Amino acid sequence: MLHRIAIVRDKIPEEEAVPKSNEDGLNLSADEQQMPEAQLIMRVFQGESGLVELFEAWESLMSRIDRQCFYHTPVWFNAFLKGETGPGGRINFFAIYRGNNLVAVIPLEFKVRGRFLKVRQASLPVREQLYMSDCAIADEENKVRIIEFLLRNLRVAGYRWDIFAAADTLENSCIATALHGLSSHRVVSKSTDDCSLVAVSPYSELLKRVSPNFRKNINKRRRKLEGIPDVAFSIESDLNQVEATFDEFLTLESSGWKAGKSRARGDVTKPFAIALNEKKKNFYKRVVKEFAERGQM
Repeated sequence: MLHRIAIVRDKIPEEEAVPKSNEDGLNLSADEQQMPEAQLIMRVFQGESGLVELFEAWESLMSRIDRQCFYHTPVWFNAFLKGETGPGGRINFFAIYRGNNLVAVIPLEFKVRGRFLKVRQASLPVREQLYMSDCAIADEENKVRIIEFLLRNLRVAGYRWDIFAAADTLENSCIATALHGLSSHRVVSKSTDDCSLVAVSPYSELLKRVSPNFRKNINKRRRKLEGIPDVAFSIESDLNQVEATFDEFLTLESSGWKAGKSRARGDVTKPFAIALNEKKKNFYKRVVKEFAERGQM
């Protein structure tokens, strides 16, 4: 189940303030070099060039997160930012270190909302290509304490906020777990029924947990395909083969109801096949290529 969560400061200041800094430059907190090594340290990486600098350490952090999802990875954000040239690409990556060891990355964007009463909102980015939000925190860390440290230090680093929001986040995600565990802020949460399951296990393990009837239908369709001449099942990992197979997938997806070739299903009222949207298609091509280059697809 997806949640929309917001925390509110006890007092909303009247003045409007948004951090003024280089969109793509690296911005360090003033006290960064003075804190004891055992303490937590926050650094801010901005935009695409900031992500490039953070990328290697973030990839290393992923090895310490057991339940990984696509929106935890720097690869996904890198593919997104390469296609963004306007305000949509102004994402700040708040990196939390314990000494020299990266333990968390929280992507945030800042906006001022309201016409008469200016309210400053910090939020995890949600876009068409970033359609679920979360942060990456090492399993050995206390998630509530990491987010408490972030919230305390945002203002110190010049990033003022009145509302901190996380939309479209899973109920057991890092950010949801942390925000619901806060005792120092008022937390408002709203549940939606848009999503109840995200598969993060291998396909064979997922099949063991689905209903017998659904598994029976899958096996039935597989046997039907096996009975058709010249049909073969394959798993591709080579970069060139993965890219070629993805192109075939785009063609296949565009041949059916998702492209409006037949009656739409459920509450889907308009075609939404990936190939129909050039920006979306290029984004997924970058995602496929970057994951395949790392042997992760």
